[in-house]
Amino acid sequence: MILRRIQRKWCHSRQANHSAINGQRFVAVKDARSWNELWTEHTKNIQPAPTAPAIDFNKTMVLGVFLGDRPNTCYKVTIETIEKEVDKRLLVKYREAKTGSVCGQAITQPSHLISLQATELAVEFLALQ
Repeated sequence: MILRRIQRKWCHSRQANHSAINGQRFVAVKDARSWNELWTEHTKNIQPAPTAPAIDFNKTMVLGVFLGDRPNTCYKVTIETIEKEVDKRLLVKYREAKTGSVCGQAITQPSHLISLQATELAVEFLALQ
């Protein structure tokens, strides 16, 4: 297996501590309809609802990691690297981290969304330790 790291030149990157998506989910969004549905679900607890970032799905796709509920504000998730296995798949490596020693006592739903050059390759997600 030959993996080639894709440079960290993503069109957009958005990390959040709150999402209306309460369960763990990994997404590869390749069309506008799916993107608008995901964004609506992700932001449904925010009033007024923010407009989804504009994505040109002829050139771009969105990858996302949603961790689901976490017990406090010290948790976050970061998509760290994306590697391409030639003509087979994209391997998205992400890390969940608990930072800080003083944490707000609120349930959070850490997430990280990025956009990058579109591909038809299968997408797999791998948690880093």
